[in-house]
Amino acid sequence: MSPERFDPYTHKAGGDRELAAELYVYNSRVAEALLHPLNLIEVTLRNSIDRVLVKLHGHDWHLSQQVSDVFLMEGGANTLQAAVSRSGRNALRGDIIANLSFDFWSNMFRDHYGDFWRYHLLEVMPNLPEGVTRHDLQVSVKTINNLRNRVAHYEPILDMNVSGILTNVFKIVGYICKDTAVWGKHNARLQAVTRTRPQTAGKSSTPLSTRLDKNFAIISTNDSLLTALNKLDVNSMVAVIENDQKQIAGAASAKTFLNQIIQCSCQNGLEGMIDLSEISIIEILTDKPFEPWKMFPDEVSIQTVAAEFNSKTIKIAVGYDVESSKVSGVMLRAHRKY
Repeated sequence: MSPERFDPYTHKAGGDRELAAELYVYNSRVAEALLHPLNLIEVTLRNSIDRVLVKLHGHDWHLSQQVSDVFLMEGGANTLQAAVSRSGRNALRGDIIANLSFDFWSNMFRDHYGDFWRYHLLEVMPNLPEGVTRHDLQVSVKTINNLRNRVAHYEPILDMNVSGILTNVFKIVGYICKDTAVWGKHNARLQAVTRTRPQTAGKSSTPLSTRLDKNFAIISTNDSLLTALNKLDVNSMVAVIENDQKQIAGAASAKTFLNQIIQCSCQNGLEGMIDLSEISIIEILTDKPFEPWKMFPDEVSIQTVAAEFNSKTIKIAVGYDVESSKVSGVMLRAHRKY
């Protein structure tokens, strides 16, 4: 195995090559457990979108000039043409669909396709709850696609919130077909695998959960400035930013977050007397103000987090419970509690 491929695991193991090898195997087992649910969402989503495209553009929509020249973005049109070329022009539509990557389908949630989703969102996802938007789905599907690509290319996924992403996989599948989501959950094995994460053998391995600070505030991007400020009481060390899909989108120290609110308010012409209850966080956080941060399972060893802090790649560690995917605490590098 090349040093480049093994180094991330050696770093994660604090230089312990035996532990690094165990982490490599564990990473592979997590990736294997994700194959079924990732397959499920890719097939379910593309089949549902395909049904609507057939309704709008006919059985051979993949050969339609209108679809290539008008409906699709340039990158999507090129991807479709490449899939047609690989399959042969006389190939069945199902063969073409199978040759299209998940990137093709996930990119269809971009702003360019706003009209399509405005009129056909509930056709693609008949069980979609009220209030969930195309943008919410775009964020979730993009995160799922990123995980899928890392799994497909055998990349490390040790620090990704795979449990949280899996929850969103089954949510989206359920928006399309509830029975398929139930079946997928029944056959999921990820939770059993994540309980077997290797710990430092022969060393005192203190879990991150014992060092996490509970003084944090969950701020939704839809919160008003007034709500956000009320959540950030005097004891809050960190503001953890949550999007509409209940996914963690960033983190910042309370001081940094408050300063950013003031700066963005001024930059957006909001200086002077303003109604804090009428302006949402998403309106002023156009440029992500987050400090370097990373999410960790709260069962990971504190040594792992300390290595990240010491390398100065992050300033904030956000711990989460593996089973519930909920934030369990935070840690600032400046506090040196590790």
